[in-house]
Amino acid sequence: MSTSKRTESKWQARIERKIAQCLERIDRMTDPELAETMRYALSSGGKRIRPVLMYLAADAFGVPPEAVDAYALGLELIHNYSLVHDDMPEMDNDVERRGKPTVHAKFGAGKALLCGDALLNYAYETMAEEGGRADLILMIARAAGIGGMIGGQSLDVADRLCTEEAIFEMYRKKTGALISVAVALPAKIAGIAAERVMPIADAAGLIFQLVDDCLDFQDGRDIAAGKVTFATRFGYEAAAAEIRRLDEEMSRSFSAVSVAEDSDFAVFLKDLTHRII
Repeated sequence: MSTSKRTESKWQARIERKIAQCLERIDRMTDPELAETMRYALSSGGKRIRPVLMYLAADAFGVPPEAVDAYALGLELIHNYSLVHDDMPEMDNDVERRGKPTVHAKFGAGKALLCGDALLNYAYETMAEEGGRADLILMIARAAGIGGMIGGQSLDVADRLCTEEAIFEMYRKKTGALISVAVALPAKIAGIAAERVMPIADAAGLIFQLVDDCLDFQDGRDIAAGKVTFATRFGYEAAAAEIRRLDEEMSRSFSAVSVAEDSDFAVFLKDLTHRII
């Protein structure tokens, strides 16, 4: 295993411990049925990319992991709430995620709705309880809210994604916002000006979604579903070319925040791109 992969595994293990502690608190706080759905949603086997990215960014910017623990956990809770709600029949109507029944498929729509609501609200509760700074919690709230992820989800269901600009606006909000804040929040703790780090954060968010587009395009999933993505609208090669452009832009921006291209943080971001190119 490479050094970067060992480091990634270390941060995955750290956020898994935080999630386990969180679930112990949830078991004591609420009724068993709601706690069961929340545990199920949080134990779906994801790679914890957003909190891992936050820890890697913190390490690259000289910020101790303890300073971002609360926000990393909050970010993962919010991400998982969004998956629960996205999978529901009124949204993407997915009955399986990572080889397991989705929350609504297993527990019913009503319990899934409450599970998502509970994860979202508990994210802010736990960040505040662990001494989170109001300005940093606000960063996450904005990334997850009407100007970020929820706003992007609204654009996605509005069926008006006819232009490259419209698709990119949706991507920056729906997927990119939570990826971007994972980079921008540790940078703010480190006192790094937003204009220096945002080119990396923005490119990372777009790359993450475009790579998923390409992978889903290759296996025919999005085409079969009639889903509008950059790849289905403009073609696989156009999406891959855009990923390469963003990857080069991101690489040029590392020097602005004094991050070496062979650092674990940079390598992790580059690996997102190299899943297809």
